[in-house]
Amino acid sequence: MSWNIIKSQADVNFLNDVFDNFHDSYLKELCFVSGSYIGEDRSMNEHNEPMARFLFQRQWENPSVIEIEFSDVIQINIKPEGKDEFTYISIARLYFHNNIFFWSARDYEIHEDGKDAYTWVAAKQVKWRVRDELLGNKKIYMPD
Repeated sequence: MSWNIIKSQADVNFLNDVFDNFHDSYLKELCFVSGSYIGEDRSMNEHNEPMARFLFQRQWENPSVIEIEFSDVIQINIKPEGKDEFTYISIARLYFHNNIFFWSARDYEIHEDGKDAYTWVAAKQVKWRVRDELLGNKKIYMPD
């Protein structure tokens, strides 16, 4: 369950290959943390450290589940393609351009106009890990 830190285009290519460009997968869950909080003494603690974790599942093995953590998030766009189409991913890729990592649910790059019609995330740092023990419908980020 150790993290694989993505530092180069070769690392990006490896993740895309390992998870088969997210082909026939689901975005099962995502979690966003801003880094800021209100302390127990009601003091405001602003820490601009936005981070998001995405959990993907697929029917294929080796791996079946991966978790990707995007740190220093620049922007997240949450947009279903159509009614009830938040989760299914036909094909997607992680990109690395101008020191920014960009993942889109419909294989758009960060500079393309059509990207806002889909879910995507842009961040300055990315790491991932295999989480095959998380197959199933149990909520991970927001347990009951």
